Amino acid sequence: MSLQIATGGYDDVPLVWHNCVDWDGLAFRARKGDHVEIEGYFEDRTFIDKKTGSPKTVRQIVVQKLRILKMKTRHEAD
Repeated sequence: MSLQIATGGYDDVPLVWHNCVDWDGLAFRARKGDHVEIEGYFEDRTFIDKKTGSPKTVRQIVVQKLRILKMKTRHEAD
């Protein structure tokens, strides 16, 4: 499972999005807008871009632990 998390986005701290990979399915309960705490490590992944044929490298976080700190309020349909 892959997911993205955002850090920053307040005062003078810019909003930064991070790609995450959750091989163990720890984030199956997390939804958009939830506040989560993750532990893991950075991993660089290299692949060949299909359009240009050149190698590209992306950095992602491999999630080892995930904890939901605060769930976004969810409204059920009436």
